[in-house]
Amino acid sequence: MLLDRLRGARGREAASTGTDLHAGPYRLLRQLDGGGEAQVWLAEHNSTRSPAVVKVQSPASRPERLRREVAVLHLLQTAQTPNVVRLLPLDGMGTVPDEPGVLHTWRGEPRLFCALEALPSGREYNLIRQGPLKREDALAVCDGLRAALRAMHADFRVVHNDLKPDNLVAWRPGRSPLAVRVDTPTVGGRLHVRLLDFGQAAPLVSHPITGQPYLGPSETYRYVYDSGTWPYCAPERWRREPLDDRSDQWSFAATVFELLTGERLVRAQSKAACENEIAGGGYLAHVAAAKLPPAAREAFERALAPSMVDRYAGVPPMSGLDAFYRDLEGALA
Repeated sequence: MLLDRLRGARGREAASTGTDLHAGPYRLLRQLDGGGEAQVWLAEHNSTRSPAVVKVQSPASRPERLRREVAVLHLLQTAQTPNVVRLLPLDGMGTVPDEPGVLHTWRGEPRLFCALEALPSGREYNLIRQGPLKREDALAVCDGLRAALRAMHADFRVVHNDLKPDNLVAWRPGRSPLAVRVDTPTVGGRLHVRLLDFGQAAPLVSHPITGQPYLGPSETYRYVYDSGTWPYCAPERWRREPLDDRSDQWSFAATVFELLTGERLVRAQSKAACENEIAGGGYLAHVAAAKLPPAAREAFERALAPSMVDRYAGVPPMSGLDAFYRDLEGALA
């Protein structure tokens, strides 16, 4: 089961040698980000010189986060889930791993790592960072993101749990997105979308009474409620109530709202202020004031309802996200 893999992955060994910094078969070129959970490096493969991004566990972070990310990405990639960042092999056989690799610092301390495809995430290339987006581009991002989430929710009963603009990349490559280099500029053509960062992902379980997939605030899922990007956390997370895929729907709608308007849905900064604004429903005033067609505001108000029962519900084969996209597309036509 996915939950067992999230708990039990141990990691593959990979040595670092020489004066250069290495993570398995990848040479680390320069650090791109040094966030609290992982250090992100631009890298290249030792043999093929193909670009990659290597995520290395930060000293203060828990290893479970990177293990979750690799386990979920491997599951989604095996099923050819669209619009999800791709894991890269850590061995010479081209095998995509289902667990992180292990490198050692110069002090001999172990650190988990994984290798991901390199994407044009710089502001001059990534449309997400150039907002507000044109309506057609925002809808294209919305469409690509819902395709990834539909597979996660329906096929694997997994919620992403950290949807936000910073975890999206969208670009128009001049060639195949699988061969993209980080210096590929945004040019004309079909928009490509990737969803990133699955360290907060969580598998849903069957409710003991209804049988519907859900997630409760147990010790196993404590990280779901205690960690996150506060302006994008759904109201039920603040209230420590059970979650399901409609929690992702709230964060999804908050993200699309920001891409369309160029303004964050939740304007608060601190954790306490975010809790007050989100749990109290104050953010809905920003939807009402947005310069959007009335029907678009109505779609956002429903997807962003403070109570999950008032959001879009899936009616197979259409998911709740499909219904939201349908209404939003119609409103913006």
